[in-house]
Amino acid sequence: MVRTQAPPPPGAVGAPGSGQNGHNGQTGKADPAAVGRILAAQPGTRSYLGTGSVAANFTGVAGATTVVAYQGDSSWGACQMVSGRWFTAPGEAVVADRFLKAAGVRVDDTVTLEHDGRGTPVRIVGEALSTGDSGTRVLMDEPTLTRVGLAFRPDTFSVRLTAGTDRDRYLAALDTALGPLGLGVFKALGMAPRQTVAMVLTSAGSVGAVAGLAGVPLGIALHGHVLPIMGEAAGTGIPHADLAVYHAPQIALLAVAGLAIAAGGALLPASWAARTRTAVALRTE
Repeated sequence: MVRTQAPPPPGAVGAPGSGQNGHNGQTGKADPAAVGRILAAQPGTRSYLGTGSVAANFTGVAGATTVVAYQGDSSWGACQMVSGRWFTAPGEAVVADRFLKAAGVRVDDTVTLEHDGRGTPVRIVGEALSTGDSGTRVLMDEPTLTRVGLAFRPDTFSVRLTAGTDRDRYLAALDTALGPLGLGVFKALGMAPRQTVAMVLTSAGSVGAVAGLAGVPLGIALHGHVLPIMGEAAGTGIPHADLAVYHAPQIALLAVAGLAIAAGGALLPASWAARTRTAVALRTE
């Protein structure tokens, strides 16, 4: 993945050696057209897709909505769909669930994209699995935006490599080619399926372990506190044997159960992420 955000000039806030953090408006963006030409000319590039976001207004929806626009063939970077299909032509869009509710529409309905006194109909052809912008994000191609005069500059390029291309060599060569623009590869994403599964399970497992270690003592304490209250409300005492029901084997099993449940719950999404193209996984996230 390549971003057009260039580093701050030497000495600027946030620049290496400046002793200051943050950008403070000192960063610039490389020309997306120049980045695209370099990507197209780079040996090993199979295809690339530019994306960027703009604020736009739709009839019936209060306030501005974030639109993610795609420059190029977006079929290989499509999000996972909940219903309908991915957009394939200008005048079509894919939206998230909360946008449908905010606009009071359904898949296959039409909304109007508005800007500066101009409007164009946009047909919603699908609902995507997307949580970005609180589930109100709209996805469409660049020509749909330009119909109403909205300016669009892609700030992120996703790249597919031709079969057999050495990724490390490609990235090194691309960094060199992008050097004159003051821009480099922002992030190279991609792990082996086993690494992806291991990463997700480790992350979920750590949360499950903490939950087990913290939840078991709290659960035991709650049990010891609530049962006497329930007995008092019912007009009876609670035998000590009914209160002291947790012993070392049960406590150890309960603690491990949190880890097992977390790992089991993460296994399905981890396996999906391992099989899915990087661009699709990122869009879904």
